[in-house]
Amino acid sequence: MPAKIRVDHRRAINLYNRELTFSEIAKEMGISPSPVCKWASEHGLSPNRRDRTGSFWALYIHGLGDKEIADRLDTTTGAVITWRNKRGLAPHIKTKQPPVKHEVLPPVEPRPRREITAVDLFMTKLQGFVEGARGEGVEPPPDAVARFMAEWHKQSGGTDYERVEASDG
Repeated sequence: MPAKIRVDHRRAINLYNRELTFSEIAKEMGISPSPVCKWASEHGLSPNRRDRTGSFWALYIHGLGDKEIADRLDTTTGAVITWRNKRGLAPHIKTKQPPVKHEVLPPVEPRPRREITAVDLFMTKLQGFVEGARGEGVEPPPDAVARFMAEWHKQSGGTDYERVEASDG
């Protein structure tokens, strides 16, 4: 029978208090996430979660599948599927093709809540716009997304950069 893996309580609690996820704590300690999850449960600790809605959207838009998104965001495939289903998004089904070398993307940093909410609202409205047109039997023209984005940009008052430039001038 394999030896039981013990979690160094002091080190684990220090990492937990720095808001690392259980997977990140396990990686730092050189052990699998399972003992860390068990340790946390025994001590009544809930997972440190990050709101990564904007990150989910960015990776989904780039055509990544559920497992690829989960791997990049250090979460479960089930969490990605739940996120996608809540928004009525179809999975990206990959056809069997020879492997393609992809550019390595940098790690995704958590975004401010206000920005995540704005991105989520924008993407939901854009999806509704496209699906509404398709529901009417019309395929949106190629520039429809660009026009939608320009209108959204105009209604939201431009970017932070443009608002700063306007106030400086």
